[in-house]
Amino acid sequence: MRYNLLVCGVGGQGILLLTRVIGTAAMLEGYTVYTGEVHGMAQRGGSVISTVRIGDVYGPIIPYGETDMAISLERIEILRHLKYLSQKTTVVLSLTEIHPLSVTLGEAEYPSLEQEIEHLKGNVGEVYIIDSYKILKENKLPTITENIVMLGAAFSTGKLPLKSESLEKAIEENVPQKYLEVNLKAFQAGIDAEKRKI
Repeated sequence: MRYNLLVCGVGGQGILLLTRVIGTAAMLEGYTVYTGEVHGMAQRGGSVISTVRIGDVYGPIIPYGETDMAISLERIEILRHLKYLSQKTTVVLSLTEIHPLSVTLGEAEYPSLEQEIEHLKGNVGEVYIIDSYKILKENKLPTITENIVMLGAAFSTGKLPLKSESLEKAIEENVPQKYLEVNLKAFQAGIDAEKRKI
């Protein structure tokens, strides 16, 4: 098996933790795993991308067009990485908006969801839209668990080739004990959440 997963968003969203959890789960199932990340201005809310490559792979870099699943924790960040996607890619897209400085200063326009969907439609396979903040609010979960909610949502698509038991064990191994219960609740909330498929 060879499976390529891309995670993107902005600094502070827990992208690297999410990457470690997925990588740990894959190792628990006996797969070869490579992970990599680019996080430049992450501490200032800048763009962050990480990769998880599972199975018959030889390094962390996903070839262009070879991503099987992309999880975007910020709505438009996925648009920065279209070269990695193709018609075989399943996108799990959060509705969370974190406007870049250029938008805040009025120098650029943040695209509408309709514009984004139209653009994604021609470049990827399936798109699952997740209102992650709504899920957090309904389940009384802290914002910091949004990444794990998105993991649950990605798992529930049936397109992530890992077992729920492995993912839960990986959460246990990567999250401090005092935050474990709330993260396991977030994972289940993501699994149970309503998803809009387009």
